[in-house]
Amino acid sequence: MIIGRESNNNIGYGHSVGHYDFCQFSSGGFWNSSYSFIAKSAEINNMEFKKLCTKNKSSPIIFTNVSSVPIPNEIQSKAIIRKKISREIAEKHIDIIFSKKIIKRVKFAIVSGAQKKEFSDSANYFIKQLRKRKIDFVEVPFFFGRNCKQIQKQVSKNQIHKIQQIVNKWELNYF
Repeated sequence: MIIGRESNNNIGYGHSVGHYDFCQFSSGGFWNSSYSFIAKSAEINNMEFKKLCTKNKSSPIIFTNVSSVPIPNEIQSKAIIRKKISREIAEKHIDIIFSKKIIKRVKFAIVSGAQKKEFSDSANYFIKQLRKRKIDFVEVPFFFGRNCKQIQKQVSKNQIHKIQQIVNKWELNYF
């Protein structure tokens, strides 16, 4: 599971489970960086990994956000909006995520870019829920091109091995 900050569009946040369309949204930096990181960790080619995910309408990665409030990319002062989100709204959002059946399949989580002060309540609650379910996790900078080397350094060899195992198990379902 990769946990980002918030959706960067004008669409209200939904709690449904669906697929990411690489063809329609091929330039998403967060998505591309996170898929690239997982592929590199699993020692597979990123483009082949994406093609396999698309072909099989499946992925070993699920995505969610610590915030349920979308903030469009064009808004410069995101921190102001983030600070206005109440703890109750954040916790309700996270409780809904952890009520989904798919969470039972999560073996590892990457909390990406939620280290800023305005995320502390929601990120801490998310982490509390991960710990409660004994899901191993790591906190890393925001998934974006210039952060990739720093992200790689923050993930331990044991965590990389866990990512490899998850991807390998997923791949076995398609070969």
